[in-house]
Amino acid sequence: MKPAILHVITTIDRGGAENHLLQLASAQAQMGHEVTIAYLKGNADLKENFLSAGVKIISGGSNFFSQYLKIHKLAKSGRYQIIHAHLPQAELACLGIRNHFISRHNTEPFVPRVPLWFSSLIARVCTYQSTVIAISNAVKIYTQENKMITSSSPISVVYYGINDASFNLNNFNKSKWRKENLHFGIEEFIFGTVSRLVPQKDLTTLISAFSRIAGKYKCKLIIIGDGVQKVELQALVASLDLKDKVIFLGKRNDIPEFLKSIDAFVLTSKYEGLGLVLLEALSAEVPIIAAFNSAIKEIVNEKVARMFETSSVDALEKAMLELIDFPDESKQRAERGKIRVQQNFGVDLMLEGTEKLYLSSLALNQEQP
Repeated sequence: MKPAILHVITTIDRGGAENHLLQLASAQAQMGHEVTIAYLKGNADLKENFLSAGVKIISGGSNFFSQYLKIHKLAKSGRYQIIHAHLPQAELACLGIRNHFISRHNTEPFVPRVPLWFSSLIARVCTYQSTVIAISNAVKIYTQENKMITSSSPISVVYYGINDASFNLNNFNKSKWRKENLHFGIEEFIFGTVSRLVPQKDLTTLISAFSRIAGKYKCKLIIIGDGVQKVELQALVASLDLKDKVIFLGKRNDIPEFLKSIDAFVLTSKYEGLGLVLLEALSAEVPIIAAFNSAIKEIVNEKVARMFETSSVDALEKAMLELIDFPDESKQRAERGKIRVQQNFGVDLMLEGTEKLYLSSLALNQEQP
């Protein structure tokens, strides 16, 4: 009988870590595990997605104290052989549970707006009696260099996995979908991105580079997402006289269709723990432009994408122009990208890597008196 698994995560709203857990938990349930998700706050946007995959959902409680007690009560019940925490608040809620797992998703301080040494100390304390899974080598290196893990805690890299079949969209009519959902014709070249509107994503560089080519080509830039920089970015667009060319669509649920409909996907982030949206763009076989930094360069390279120097408007402008001017080369890179995601970032590989760590931990626990 497969061990029962309790995943604890801060939210199950839409986001990279949350979508990753949806893929992992769904695969684990399909494999025969009893899988339960305990989330601590938020709107639970993905609740129905989890339930339809055969995953049980539990709300953690109204405040951190009640969440901590509830998670520890579940851990002590003996029902779950595996406890797996995702994101800082969930790690804190699992603090003190013996031999649990932690997935580290980010290359940024554990606690924002406090001294780095204190943030790292809290992160390190959370790893006591745990096995840590980093979602990329960049996250592993960041965690180690910033002393966010105890010396006794093992750390392994298991990449996100994605079901690329969900991006095949048989009989998808690009022209029709564009006209009905984006209200643009097929003759316009559309750059697009899916991103939180926050400084980390460096969308000012994207908008600035796009402004240089907007008058040279019949093109548009579409930005999907929301965040604290929305007003600031809209003001930048207005100041560059791009209101008719840069479109903010907010949050959407039709990401596969959107990626299939655009001509190029651009990721300008200053850093990423991994960048699930890149895996989605690879799966959709859309030409990609990406900043050369952090875990981004673990997912894509010059064979499958056009890479540019982070935050360089000049370099991004050049990449955008090349992508438009050399469509055959861009198409070939996208085709190689589809193969790359199938070979290196499949759900089966993520599941296999995670299962190995679970089984190793269970075997070790049985050996201990």
